[in-house]
Amino acid sequence: MQKTTPRCFGTAALRRSISATPTSRRGQPFTPTGACRCCTNSPLKPGRVTVARISQAQSELKMVVGRGEILRRPMSFTGTSGVIRFDCGAEVARRALIDAQLEHHVSITYGDVKSGVEAAAAAADLPLLDLDAL
Repeated sequence: MQKTTPRCFGTAALRRSISATPTSRRGQPFTPTGACRCCTNSPLKPGRVTVARISQAQSELKMVVGRGEILRRPMSFTGTSGVIRFDCGAEVARRALIDAQLEHHVSITYGDVKSGVEAAAAAADLPLLDLDAL
């Protein structure tokens, strides 16, 4: 069974079985993709994060990883948004993303899971671009 979010407690199967116009327990309508609007229009919570992505920029697979902190800031735009202070610094992160022609969407995981990402890259024989080492 699909895991639920702590905010809406809904699953896609449960929502489909309840009504044609499903809502979360808070009464919020769900988006066309099935996400509860109360879960898709909020700032990211402050805290330590690991940022990662398997990039296919320049037709080469590589793992990109870095660490930082989500800062408490007003929402930048509608949807889920946040401001990250990278451990390597904003300029280093920006240059790495642009110079390597990396995609701008990344995965964000709360906590320091960098060693796990590095192990996954090694197991998959992927080159590693470590933002913290630049």
